[in-house]
Amino acid sequence: SNILDLDPFTLYLVTQRDLKSGGFSVDACRSMVALMDTSITGKLNSEEFVGLWGKITTFKDIFFRTDVSRTGTLSMSELRNAIAAIGNLSIVVKFRSSSGHMSLENFISLVLRYECMSSKYNHVTQ
Repeated sequence: SNILDLDPFTLYLVTQRDLKSGGFSVDACRSMVALMDTSITGKLNSEEFVGLWGKITTFKDIFFRTDVSRTGTLSMSELRNAIAAIGNLSIVVKFRSSSGHMSLENFISLVLRYECMSSKYNHVTQ
């Protein structure tokens, strides 16, 4: 067994402790583990966790850099800037709230899902 086997609840506790912006919900952590769990164990090993944490850190930095209104959410124009900063994401946004704004948790979930789907698509089409 791997030294680190991080289940969704443990990831939730890590994000609560280590993200200065507050952590993610257990559901968001469950989704992140499912997306990054390439070994299909239901948990993240050390390599998978390091990959996820790097992405969270990168996307969090982009989120706060593009949140120019400093509301802690992204307006649609701020979201466009964030997506442009990440790369060529042409997606329909279903993760925004009814106010038309997107939280950090939803932003990171969205980008992780997009990356995962894009990677699988590129693998299948090659």
